[in-house]
Amino acid sequence: MDSLEVPVSMEGADIRSLLAFIHKQIEIYATLMELETRKRNAIFQLNARMLKDATSQEEIRLQELHENESFLDTRLALLQEKYHISGRLTLTGILSALPDAEAENLRRQREDLLNVLNRLKSANKTNSLLLEENREFFHHLMENLSLQSDPDYDKKGNESVSRKSIFINVTG
Repeated sequence: MDSLEVPVSMEGADIRSLLAFIHKQIEIYATLMELETRKRNAIFQLNARMLKDATSQEEIRLQELHENESFLDTRLALLQEKYHISGRLTLTGILSALPDAEAENLRRQREDLLNVLNRLKSANKTNSLLLEENREFFHHLMENLSLQSDPDYDKKGNESVSRKSIFINVTG
């Protein structure tokens, strides 16, 4: 069989496992979207602990995502072998070969997944830009922010201005 030719008689259990995969992906991406919102709030609040916590949780979700994608690869390979399909089996290929009712459900799931992926991509880009702007601002602040104290005079009586940092180490 051609890689885009998928048997219309694909079993319901096979379709359900693909739908479960997509549903799980949507859940994980939705959680990542919530974490991007938490990260953005942390950036606005300049709350490093909140940002670190959200990032740690994001790493866990990304690992889940990787595991779920590995499951899909394994599942598609099994289906490919089961239905004697040569070439690479894809969800798009499966969609084109399914009966309308089954294809519509899978198509809706795929659209939901694409929508959440696009929103996540946009949120991630926004947060990256905000972090870069904050980093540049902080760098500029550290380079240029200082207080001038009353002038000091050297041994010859010439005025010399000393600079003191406004940052105080309260831990030491």
